[in-house]
Amino acid sequence: MRNGLILLALFAFGSFWGCQPQKEKWSSLEIRQLTDGEKPEPKNAVAGDVFVFESGSPAFSMYQFMYYHAFSGELKPYGAVYGKEGGFEKGFYQWKDDTTVVVKMVYSNGDSIQMLELFGNGPRSSMRIETED
Repeated sequence: MRNGLILLALFAFGSFWGCQPQKEKWSSLEIRQLTDGEKPEPKNAVAGDVFVFESGSPAFSMYQFMYYHAFSGELKPYGAVYGKEGGFEKGFYQWKDDTTVVVKMVYSNGDSIQMLELFGNGPRSSMRIETED
């Protein structure tokens, strides 16, 4: 009986420990600057890749996001474009599910974050914008 109680206690503790939320894992996102006339063409993209390309002027920047995942057994590229005054210093991403990637872009002044949720499935892609302080 005593061994049964110890085993039950260990199981309960292990189950509780295993249910603790894990920290969000963000991957670093390189912001690649495009020169005049250069096209955003990632080389050797694989499922799960996320790229961001910056173009425009120092006063107004354009960001083109490209992300890849399989659809009907075939690798598909998806994209979104976002424009803003000023610029981003760095970016991070994490896949929310098979078709949605969340991108966190940090402003150059470092005091604000822009969150973007990019969705691509079949012939469609979309973007949801959310600002975080």
